[in-house]
Amino acid sequence: PNFKGVKSELSRLPNIDSKGNVSMEFFGKGKLVAKLSDGTSKEIFCDKVRDSVAFEMPFKVRFQEKFDAPKSAMFDKFISWTEHSDVRIKNYSGVGVYELNANVPKLKKDERAYLSFGKVMELGRIKVNGKLAGTLWKAPYMLEITKFLKVGENKIEVEVGNTWVNRCLYDATLPPEKRITWANTMQYHFPEKNTKPLLNQGRDKSWKQGLIPSGIIGDSKIIFSKTIKK
Repeated sequence: PNFKGVKSELSRLPNIDSKGNVSMEFFGKGKLVAKLSDGTSKEIFCDKVRDSVAFEMPFKVRFQEKFDAPKSAMFDKFISWTEHSDVRIKNYSGVGVYELNANVPKLKKDERAYLSFGKVMELGRIKVNGKLAGTLWKAPYMLEITKFLKVGENKIEVEVGNTWVNRCLYDATLPPEKRITWANTMQYHFPEKNTKPLLNQGRDKSWKQGLIPSGIIGDSKIIFSKTIKK
């Protein structure tokens, strides 16, 4: 069959069974037109999808103290760690555990729920109400969590790990006794402050991109879809 649809907030490929029944998962108002091989057409409409649910604010993020970070910090929005006023978080490399809460209504059989994050930098492992739900590491940062949810309060834990670049850059500004990173290539990639990098085969290979955004960043919430069959 050939499929044609109008714009919707998000979209997934439609499905058609052996009997010619067509189904489509909608994330917003939309329409699908399916032209079947026998020349007939079917149209599926979705007028409305349940509104998204926001996470409760503020929320806690736990850090690893052994990497010179505070035990935890409260956030009132999803920003990069590199934007935090505490230099221990701004320059942190390691794992941060987000403790999120959300109140979810009872869903109908044709509805599904998804975690939707703006970005997860670099890798996130997710538990919903204590059960491992999956991992996010690339766009779109979405994960279906329908079967893990319960009506009412839900606890969502996201373990986010970044690279060691941010701490390496910070350590290059500190005296040796205060540094927590080390490698025999540091002077090539992360030279000490006010010194020139060692050249690799005559080329400068030092890191020049600055701090790498880290953590859960941007518009983050629980969204819902509705599957229409015809």
